[in-house]
Amino acid sequence: MIKHLVNFGILGAFALVSSAALVACGDDSSSSGVFSMESSFEMVLSKAKYSYNKKDSTLKQIYPVCKEGTLGNLVGPKDADEWDTVTYKAYENKGIITLKKGAEEIKYSLDDGAFPRGFWADPDYDSKRIQNGLRFEKKDLFKNVVRYDGNCLMKDYYSLFRNGVPALENMDATLAAFYERFQADGAKVEEKQMLSDIRALNCSELSMYDGLVKLKAENFKSSSGTIKVTYAKRTCNVSFQLRYAYEQKDCEAAYEDFKNDTKAAPKFNFDDYYFDVTYTGKDDEYCLDYLILDLKKEKGIPTTKSIKSADFARGVVKLVVDGLK
Repeated sequence: MIKHLVNFGILGAFALVSSAALVACGDDSSSSGVFSMESSFEMVLSKAKYSYNKKDSTLKQIYPVCKEGTLGNLVGPKDADEWDTVTYKAYENKGIITLKKGAEEIKYSLDDGAFPRGFWADPDYDSKRIQNGLRFEKKDLFKNVVRYDGNCLMKDYYSLFRNGVPALENMDATLAAFYERFQADGAKVEEKQMLSDIRALNCSELSMYDGLVKLKAENFKSSSGTIKVTYAKRTCNVSFQLRYAYEQKDCEAAYEDFKNDTKAAPKFNFDDYYFDVTYTGKDDEYCLDYLILDLKKEKGIPTTKSIKSADFARGVVKLVVDGLK
């Protein structure tokens, strides 16, 4: 995790944007923006504004507001009188960026840009293939991103998440939570068995449960993608769209999900609803329901144990995309 400035989520393995200059290769609405799982890219986790005053080296990071107001109303980025601002003194020397705030000092390395624009990486981890960082752009916009710098995403993902890579530091817990959905009541997840079970079949596909279940990444862009879930001969599509508190419509959609969530926390937190998910089969809207029933029979899970399609779909997305927060 990049110090305290970045609030990442797992968007761990799937991150990134065109290999050469590592800059955005198109809006999500453009088919040309689809990532190859065999080249470098980066995925956008959140967006905010910044301002930099060259004369006095003042850098302001201005974070959008998406919260519940004191009267129970939603306060989104367009509703807030002002956004949350953190002010630093920022200096760059020979590719090393230093941020100072009182006695606090944070360092980054600058890549592919001219300060303050470019990709800011934690210099402790800039040799890693999967890492998180900050990308400062034109029009005073900066983004929290996960960056992949390699040529076979799933194989690197599989080999690195157990080796201290900060961008994947919560992967074990995420895997365990996913596996627990398919254990008999009271059964514990055996970490050693779980980790030996997962396999990278190729650059875009993982398998688990002795190869019974396969997860394949398809049509990944900077803020969306599809994960094909296959069990036996049944394949279901789980598609996700990331949300940003920076966007009023995303803030409102997250709040609507919160109000409709029967298991919601007492207080609204945008990060709990940072993506929208849809799930279908090729010709069957109940594809995941059938897939779950098949898995329950195969794994011997008691039929009284509830595994809802919506929860399963969100679990798939979190398994692939959610462990960095």
